[in-house]
Amino acid sequence: AREMDMNWVYFPSTWKDENWPHGIAGALLTKLEISEWQNCPLVNYTACPEDIFTRHFGRVVISHGENKLVVLSAHLLPGNRPTSKQVHEREIQEILAVAEEDRKAGHSLVFMGDLNHAPDGFEYQLWKGAGLVDAFEARGSGFALSSPSDVPRRRIDYIWTAGPIAERLLSCRILYEGEFRTNPDDPASFALSDHIPVLAVFR
Repeated sequence: AREMDMNWVYFPSTWKDENWPHGIAGALLTKLEISEWQNCPLVNYTACPEDIFTRHFGRVVISHGENKLVVLSAHLLPGNRPTSKQVHEREIQEILAVAEEDRKAGHSLVFMGDLNHAPDGFEYQLWKGAGLVDAFEARGSGFALSSPSDVPRRRIDYIWTAGPIAERLLSCRILYEGEFRTNPDDPASFALSDHIPVLAVFR
């Protein structure tokens, strides 16, 4: 952030183990003004429960002149755990409750993250049923899979949008290029993550 002269916020992780001593946190970087931010914003709880949002969930309000954009970022529980579906449902219901407060206020909303579920899962239908727009489904082009970054097999990373900004969505794509992916045919190649980023462009 300092190198690029950007403002930033950091969302710490509540879960840690010997391989991840700092957990799996989240962050947001922007050239614009950050006027407000919360780690683990809640509507239905007074404190963040220990068994949900173990990776991260955060809310940021970005100001651009008179306009305000609410950005929600989350990393849901990996989908291969015995309790994943139950935890996902609770995580999603809370995220949707937070998003609904901002939508009622008329704010533009972007929600993004590693959601650890495929488009054919029940989780995807919960987002759509709440009126969120999947940026890739609406304006996507090219390769759709985002994980893992060497030989992608799954689509589990998303950008969702709602409110006035949803009408200004121009395009969305997976950045399957450069150092965002590992080339299995090149032993010297490496990727910056085990996931490939998703890019959405708005007017």
